[in-house]
Amino acid sequence: MKILMIAPTPMLPPTSGNRARILSLVESLAGLGHEVHFMHVQRETGDTPAMHAAFDGRYYPVGYTAPRNRYRQMLRRLARRLGLDYGYRLAIDDWYDPAIDAHVHKLLTAIQPDAVMVEYVYLSRVLQQVPATVLKLIDTHDAFGNRHRRYRNRGRTAAWFSTAPAEEARGLERADVVIAIQRNEADYFRTLVRRPVITVGHVVKLDGAAAPVASRRVLLVGSDNPINVDSFRHFMQRVVPLIRARVPDTEIAVAGTLCRAVTAAGVTLLGELDDLAPTYRSARVVVNPVLFGTGLKVKCVEALGYGKPLVTTRCGADGLERAVPHALLMADAPADFASAVALLLSDDVVAAGMARAARRFAADWNHECLKELAACLRTSGARPAPVVAAPG
Repeated sequence: MKILMIAPTPMLPPTSGNRARILSLVESLAGLGHEVHFMHVQRETGDTPAMHAAFDGRYYPVGYTAPRNRYRQMLRRLARRLGLDYGYRLAIDDWYDPAIDAHVHKLLTAIQPDAVMVEYVYLSRVLQQVPATVLKLIDTHDAFGNRHRRYRNRGRTAAWFSTAPAEEARGLERADVVIAIQRNEADYFRTLVRRPVITVGHVVKLDGAAAPVASRRVLLVGSDNPINVDSFRHFMQRVVPLIRARVPDTEIAVAGTLCRAVTAAGVTLLGELDDLAPTYRSARVVVNPVLFGTGLKVKCVEALGYGKPLVTTRCGADGLERAVPHALLMADAPADFASAVALLLSDDVVAAGMARAARRFAADWNHECLKELAACLRTSGARPAPVVAAPG
């Protein structure tokens, strides 16, 4: 099939979970034998020359101008001061630049794709340009219905995109098939729409599970988004002292753009790395102390693919519950999190068993993801007729 993917986020460099997700999806589709074209609506900039080279003439960067509605912005500011949900909820098309339509129409005519896949529901309006004969998919990445409440419940300032569940449903209804990144969010989407919802997790690279390394390195890989920054600070203040009380020679290493936003004594900042494989191999344990959020925590499943013992929170394990406790350990309380890390640092037998289980889990995970994706595209000729849903 010819597949046109439309995304507001570049896939290169893969310095964050959402970029890695898009890169993995492109590679998976190509691996299944499909021809992928990539229209990049440039809400975020990336490595344009590298993407041109990767797609060999099938990369189409398109400029982006954020829509402005001063009246609604003023109302939202007032609503935020009053603590009202309206201040944080966007309409599903509020980030959509109407100038995109002309570019899409031109590409549809030139490429004649068999399927169009949109990354994120807030770009779903683009699917209204797509003929009914073309399979329309939304790769959701995250659930955005009342997403701001997760921040407010933690006493944090709401960030990124949040909308009303009814608005999210309106966007999802524009697709023939909705793709969730993990099963819990797939269940949520099924409460909103009667479209088929499939689960395609993040397909990861597999690196052989070797014997536990002799180092006492604890690795954290992440981007510099506010959730990761807050979570790292919590980890350093509340958890690391408890780990070092039990394993004094513990080394904390951080990789990714998170290094731009954090400074801490006794931490090895590795920076942004083009190839994370050597870094993962050097680690004894990988941690993701994320406090809250949505979607699948890509860095968690990535660590499992490298056959690394992983310790994360309940939020970090969301969608990966089947891996607990054989392939990853889950803990929220600082003392419990520290105990889990200390165990893996000090017990070679336990660490080796978890490394093997992590690698097996990741291999099975990849198989399931690719099977679901392939089945969805294989049955594209029998798409359901439009259904009008009544979202809850």
